[in-house]
Amino acid sequence: MNAFYLNLRAQLKSRFIDYLKADSIPYFPPELTVCPHCRAHCSILLDTMWSCPECHEHGDVVDYVMANNGFDSEEKAIRHLCRMLGIKNTYLDYFSADEVMDMQFSEPVFIVDKLISKGLHILAGPSKAGKSWLALWMAHRITLGMPIWNFETHPGEVLYLCLEDPLDRVQRRLVDVTDGSTGRIWIATESEMIGNGFEEQLTGFLREHPNVNFVLIDTLQKIRDMKSEHYSYAGDYKTMTTLKSIADRFGIAIMLIHHTRKAPSSDPFDMVSGTTGLMGCADSTFVMLKENRLAASATLDATGRDIENLHFDLRFSDETMCWEMVGSNLDQQELPKHDYVLKQIRAFMNEKEEWHGTASELVTELKSRDHSLDLTPNVLVRIMNAHTVVLRNFYKVAYRRGQDNRKNNVKIISLRLLKEIIVEPSDSTDKTDMSDICGHIVPIAPIEPPQDA
Repeated sequence: MNAFYLNLRAQLKSRFIDYLKADSIPYFPPELTVCPHCRAHCSILLDTMWSCPECHEHGDVVDYVMANNGFDSEEKAIRHLCRMLGIKNTYLDYFSADEVMDMQFSEPVFIVDKLISKGLHILAGPSKAGKSWLALWMAHRITLGMPIWNFETHPGEVLYLCLEDPLDRVQRRLVDVTDGSTGRIWIATESEMIGNGFEEQLTGFLREHPNVNFVLIDTLQKIRDMKSEHYSYAGDYKTMTTLKSIADRFGIAIMLIHHTRKAPSSDPFDMVSGTTGLMGCADSTFVMLKENRLAASATLDATGRDIENLHFDLRFSDETMCWEMVGSNLDQQELPKHDYVLKQIRAFMNEKEEWHGTASELVTELKSRDHSLDLTPNVLVRIMNAHTVVLRNFYKVAYRRGQDNRKNNVKIISLRLLKEIIVEPSDSTDKTDMSDICGHIVPIAPIEPPQDA
């Protein structure tokens, strides 16, 4: 850490209590807060340090922010603190293009594979189009660990903020969608608005329920400030940033039910009500459209940072009471035009289940199969760093690069061939990833999914 950040860190030590209040973290005057590691009560010493008697972790405000937000560097925590507390940061962090090319980033973590990642999402559609029904069906599948269409889910508890319906209507909807096997869903029919207590309500609930991985808010409009000056790009972006920061801090997915404009457009995403600040901050946006309210068919388009552009043709089944997928662009979708090298890596891995070695050794292996391959070890690593997700999702090869201490810290490449998993709707599969505060809350007794034989 350079001298500039060391100086900033020294300034920030006395702002511990200010940070707790700004980030909606429980503070019990004069000297207690919540441990960012084990969530037990921990002490604040001289307003500058925290110490937990349960897990014995301790540190200053920067250490607290790193643990609470999952930051991997002190600099990231300091920048976050400066933004939250309005402290001027005059240092510009920069990297050379070569440094960026040599970096390897972690893959996005999905709640629903290739469809819903951890982060903030919008599901927009006209009134009475069935979007709330679709979202609740998705939430139900997540809590049971059952696939959504052909996409595998990673199970967890669900918070359903159903802010436009009374409990009796919610009950009827749950009966139809879940057929009585609800999983572990928590329901709130009332909440405050953003900036007036909503953040504290939501973060408080998430701390008390650490197994929640999906929050469904129906609708966005019910938690937004109704003042006209907030209906602007800046207002929309600020609203979304508040929600996204909570999603990122807790490592969950938040889905907002929202409305579309009445004016049609050739681009369905242009119909999302509000400014482009909404989509600009969201990690992905889904738009559901029907020809008319009585139609049993609908289209669902999706776009986002971590997913491909998707289009689904849906039909509502009166028998199963859910939206079934009858077609998608995945049916005709060809593999993206990625580098020829990725195909060669897949062909090489077809002969093996796992491989470990240096970049030079991998280049030698690939060239032994295609003598015309013009490739250096440095370029090979950069291609794989930039296409880690593509290599996994399309070519089914997991890639990781790290140091081997036994070989004088030489960088070692690890490749593993991923086997396709066919998920039966009635089965529970291993979802291990190699990767009165909240209004009126009604707990629904959990019904566990069937265990594997």
